Amino acid sequence: MISSVVLMGASIATMCASGLAVSAAFKFLHNFELDFNKKSKSSNSSSPHRERLDNVSKRIRPNDY
Repeated sequence: MISSVVLMGASIATMCASGLAVSAAFKFLHNFELDFNKKSKSSNSSSPHRERLDNVSKRIRPNDY
C-alpha cells in the first residue's frame, strides 16, 4: 500500500518536472533569435551565402535595431 503511494507520488513529481523542463525549453526557443548581422572572423564577407543570409535578415526585420 505505501509503496504504491510512493510510486504514484514519484511519478507525479517526474511528470511535473518534465513539464517544467519542456515549458522552459519552449520559452527559450520562443525568445531565441539568431543574429545574422554578426560576422565571424573566419568567414569570407563576400561569400554569396553570407549575402543571402543578410538579405533574409533584412527582409524579416526591416527596422535596424
